[in-house]
Amino acid sequence: MRFCESGTIASECTPGGQLRIASAEVERLKRAGLPQMPRPLPQEGGPAARNGRTSRRAHPLLLDLPSAQAIAAADQLVTLENEVKVLDLKREKEEKLDFFREREQQQAEEERVPEAGRRVPQGRS
Repeated sequence: MRFCESGTIASECTPGGQLRIASAEVERLKRAGLPQMPRPLPQEGGPAARNGRTSRRAHPLLLDLPSAQAIAAADQLVTLENEVKVLDLKREKEEKLDFFREREQQQAEEERVPEAGRRVPQGRS
Protein backbone atom coordinates (compact mmCIF):
# COMPACT_ATOMS: atom_id res chain seq x y z
CA MET A 1 0.00 0.00 0.00
CA ARG A 2 2.89 2.37 0.76
CA PHE A 3 4.31 1.73 -2.69
CA CYS A 4 1.04 2.79 -4.26
CA GLU A 5 0.53 5.80 -1.97
CA SER A 6 4.03 7.08 -2.72
CA GLY A 7 3.61 6.56 -6.47
CA THR A 8 6.42 4.00 -6.66
CA ILE A 9 3.92 1.51 -8.10
CA ALA A 10 1.31 2.84 -10.53
CA SER A 11 -2.19 2.15 -9.22
CA GLU A 12 -5.69 3.55 -9.15
CA CYS A 13 -8.26 3.65 -6.39
CA THR A 14 -11.57 1.91 -6.99
CA PRO A 15 -14.90 3.40 -5.85
CA GLY A 16 -14.80 0.88 -2.98
CA GLY A 17 -11.50 2.33 -1.74
CA GLN A 18 -9.30 -0.56 -2.92
CA LEU A 19 -6.12 -0.09 -4.93
CA ARG A 20 -6.00 -1.63 -8.41
CA ILE A 21 -2.66 -2.31 -10.11
CA ALA A 22 -2.68 -2.74 -13.88
CA SER A 23 -1.46 -6.09 -15.26
CA ALA A 24 1.33 -4.31 -17.21
CA GLU A 25 2.60 -2.84 -13.92
CA VAL A 26 2.49 -6.29 -12.29
CA GLU A 27 4.53 -7.73 -15.18
CA ARG A 28 7.05 -4.89 -14.87
CA LEU A 29 7.42 -5.61 -11.15
CA LYS A 30 7.92 -9.31 -11.85
CA ARG A 31 10.77 -8.50 -14.23
CA ALA A 32 12.43 -5.71 -12.26
CA GLY A 33 11.52 -6.80 -8.74
CA LEU A 34 10.07 -4.69 -5.99
CA PRO A 35 11.62 -1.27 -5.53
CA GLN A 36 13.04 -0.16 -2.21
CA MET A 37 10.40 0.72 0.35
CA PRO A 38 9.99 4.51 0.47
CA ARG A 39 10.81 6.12 3.82
CA PRO A 40 8.06 8.13 5.47
CA LEU A 41 8.70 11.82 6.03
CA PRO A 42 9.61 12.76 9.61
CA GLN A 43 6.72 14.07 11.69
CA GLU A 44 6.87 17.19 13.83
CA GLY A 45 7.62 16.34 17.44
CA GLY A 46 8.60 12.80 16.49
CA PRO A 47 11.95 11.12 17.05
CA ALA A 48 14.93 12.25 15.00
CA ALA A 49 15.47 10.50 11.66
CA ARG A 50 17.92 7.62 11.76
CA ASN A 51 20.73 7.48 9.22
CA GLY A 52 20.83 3.68 9.18
CA ARG A 53 24.38 3.46 10.58
CA THR A 54 23.50 2.85 14.23
CA SER A 55 21.96 -0.18 15.81
CA ARG A 56 18.40 -0.08 17.16
CA ARG A 57 19.72 -0.03 20.73
CA ALA A 58 22.01 2.95 20.19
CA HIS A 59 20.80 6.47 20.80
CA PRO A 60 19.77 8.03 17.46
CA LEU A 61 21.90 11.16 18.01
CA LEU A 62 25.13 9.28 18.76
CA LEU A 63 27.61 8.66 15.98
CA ASP A 64 29.05 5.54 17.63
CA LEU A 65 28.33 3.29 20.57
CA PRO A 66 28.85 5.13 23.89
CA SER A 67 32.01 4.55 25.92
CA ALA A 68 31.97 2.96 29.37
CA GLN A 69 32.68 6.40 30.84
CA ALA A 70 29.71 7.95 29.00
CA ILE A 71 27.44 5.13 30.16
CA ALA A 72 28.60 5.57 33.77
CA ALA A 73 28.02 9.32 33.57
CA ALA A 74 24.53 8.79 32.17
CA ASP A 75 23.75 6.29 34.95
CA GLN A 76 25.01 8.75 37.55
CA LEU A 77 22.86 11.50 36.05
CA VAL A 78 19.73 9.34 36.22
CA THR A 79 20.55 8.37 39.80
CA LEU A 80 21.04 12.01 40.85
CA GLU A 81 17.82 13.08 39.11
CA ASN A 82 15.90 10.38 40.96
CA GLU A 83 17.49 11.36 44.29
CA VAL A 84 16.42 14.98 43.72
CA LYS A 85 12.87 13.81 42.94
CA VAL A 86 12.84 11.78 46.18
CA LEU A 87 13.99 14.83 48.17
CA ASP A 88 11.34 17.01 46.52
CA LEU A 89 8.64 14.47 47.36
CA LYS A 90 9.84 14.22 50.97
CA ARG A 91 9.81 18.03 51.30
CA GLU A 92 6.33 18.21 49.80
CA LYS A 93 5.11 15.50 52.18
CA GLU A 94 6.54 17.36 55.22
CA GLU A 95 4.94 20.63 54.09
CA LYS A 96 1.56 18.94 53.85
CA LEU A 97 2.02 17.22 57.21
CA ASP A 98 2.95 20.62 58.71
CA PHE A 99 -0.35 22.01 57.44
CA PHE A 100 -2.30 19.29 59.23
CA ARG A 101 -0.22 19.66 62.40
CA GLU A 102 -0.87 23.42 62.47
CA ARG A 103 -4.59 22.87 61.89
CA GLU A 104 -4.79 20.37 64.76
CA GLN A 105 -2.90 22.79 67.00
CA GLN A 106 -5.28 25.66 66.11
CA GLN A 107 -8.32 23.46 66.78
CA ALA A 108 -6.88 22.42 70.15
CA GLU A 109 -6.26 26.09 71.07
CA GLU A 110 -9.79 27.06 70.01
CA GLU A 111 -11.20 24.33 72.25
CA ARG A 112 -9.14 25.57 75.23
CA VAL A 113 -10.17 29.24 74.89
CA PRO A 114 -13.95 28.74 75.29
CA GLU A 115 -13.36 26.50 78.32
CA ALA A 116 -11.40 29.29 80.06
CA GLY A 117 -14.18 31.75 79.21
CA ARG A 118 -16.89 29.59 80.79
CA ARG A 119 -17.24 30.23 84.49
CA VAL A 120 -19.59 28.75 86.91
CA PRO A 121 -21.61 31.60 88.49
CA GLN A 122 -20.85 32.00 92.18
CA GLY A 123 -23.63 31.92 94.69
CA ARG A 124 -25.44 29.16 92.93
CA SER A 125 -24.65 25.66 93.96
